[in-house]
Amino acid sequence: MNLEELFSTQVGGTQMSVGSTLGILGAALVLGVAVALLYKFLQDRGGYNTALTVTLAILPVTLTFIIVMLGNNLLVAFTFAGVLTLVRYRSVQLRPKDIAFILMTIAVGVACGVGYLAYAVLFAVVFSALMTVLSLTGFGGTARSVYQLRILIPETLSFDGVFDDVLNEYSSAWRLCRIRTTDFGTVFEMDFSVKLKKNVNRKEFLDKIRCKNGNLQVTLNLEPDESKV
Repeated sequence: MNLEELFSTQVGGTQMSVGSTLGILGAALVLGVAVALLYKFLQDRGGYNTALTVTLAILPVTLTFIIVMLGNNLLVAFTFAGVLTLVRYRSVQLRPKDIAFILMTIAVGVACGVGYLAYAVLFAVVFSALMTVLSLTGFGGTARSVYQLRILIPETLSFDGVFDDVLNEYSSAWRLCRIRTTDFGTVFEMDFSVKLKKNVNRKEFLDKIRCKNGNLQVTLNLEPDESKV
């Protein structure tokens, strides 16, 4: 058995040589890196997940390799691709756009793996153009005035309605999301979703809250809240 026979495989009943396999893997790698660079560019202003950038670069070539190795059993290959979409990245909180990029790289990897390189390139180009337009126009984005507010309250303070006047003064809409105890019940933690008014003085807003919660910690998360107010 020569080297060509040792590394040859079949996709859709067609025998693939070493060169063809390397070409498919190379195309998947190039497309994956291109998508990763696009993700980095579009997310650069708001900060991007470096680990996810690496994942986007290597996921298509990894998936392509697995599908090529499965050869004729394309049913198993597509099943495996479906399983990959269920992977949950527990170390970070993924945004909807991050999930869209992951699904896109999976689609590119599957297309390359079954030999449809032209469709993989076409889909990558269309997806990239669409994501660029949506990102630059801010379509579907959450308003930057919506924040997550966390207030710590001593157990001696009756917190029902104590912050309503301040929230009504500085925000156009707000809702209480969660109340829980911490530090063995000596401190309460209240989480709000707050839509601040335009040109509001955030320092003044937090100072007024601190005057009501005994000067305990107040946190205003500057990352926009994806939930509705």
